[in-house]
Amino acid sequence: MQTQRRLEPREVRRVRVRFGTEDTHFMGYTRDMTPHGLRLDSRKLFRPGTRLRLTLDDGRHVRQARVVWAKQLPVQLIHAGYFHSMGLLYEGG
Repeated sequence: MQTQRRLEPREVRRVRVRFGTEDTHFMGYTRDMTPHGLRLDSRKLFRPGTRLRLTLDDGRHVRQARVVWAKQLPVQLIHAGYFHSMGLLYEGG
């Protein structure tokens, strides 16, 4: 049985996100969100520890977030329309 590590409830919400390390030229979608982070599904995957700039299309702008985990799918699933996933933790104010 897996232990839940999160301290706050997740809000299941699909919002388009533009992101990248310098420019926000990659696109993905949130799967769920909390006040301190989000789960991002995208065709682009970054390694844990990478700092990303995010712009959420719901009108909120998050300056930076850090990748805390990443789940890479096989290329066959990506070609079939599935997405990699990343857990992001917001940084700064």
